[in-house]
Amino acid sequence: MRSWLTESFLATWVKRVAELKTDKAKLKKSMEPNVAAAVQNKRILVFEEMLKATGFPDLGVVDELKLGAKLTGGKPTTGMLPGKFSPGLASEDGLRPNAMHSWTLRIRVQVMQK
Repeated sequence: MRSWLTESFLATWVKRVAELKTDKAKLKKSMEPNVAAAVQNKRILVFEEMLKATGFPDLGVVDELKLGAKLTGGKPTTGMLPGKFSPGLASEDGLRPNAMHSWTLRIRVQVMQK
């Protein structure tokens, strides 16, 4: 059986989802198409409010959802986790051919399934 507190908590956030519906649509329209597609079912604005409400120390995670995460290059230190530098083994130019091959392969599989 759910406690009153749990039901109240859930009701608050379900209400916010409805209230932010227009803002969510505006946000998705402002995003790069590939980023919008990747987060199409995510409630980023509600997630952001939840993080702020709990005092989460690194809201950069929200920016990564809104703007897309960089797969190459450095990352800022947040201080949330102990530091450990693990450099990538491939450059952006080295990753691109593999990404294109993977994308082409997926398209071929989808076409063949039709």
